[in-house]
Amino acid sequence: MKTLLLLLLTLSASAMAEIPNCKSYEALVFGGVVQTIKDGQDCFIEIDVETISENPSCPLARVDIELSRIKDDKCEFSLGDEIKHYITQSNKPYLTLSK
Repeated sequence: MKTLLLLLLTLSASAMAEIPNCKSYEALVFGGVVQTIKDGQDCFIEIDVETISENPSCPLARVDIELSRIKDDKCEFSLGDEIKHYITQSNKPYLTLSK
């Protein structure tokens, strides 16, 4: 009985060790800008995802990207532009772009 309990505790600990501690989630996204939003000094875009490559450890899902505003720090995108960027979700109330 003690051996079985020890085996179960060992398996539980190894399974927990494989769960990543994600501070952010990300994906490489190819898509088109379907909306631009100017909110004071901040610019946001919404995109239609064509192709996505999620981070294997801390993935950002397609649905989360398509249903969210994405901050465009440089205000460089216009309606209809194509993008190829990493999109990251952290503790901010919006997603962010990075190259």
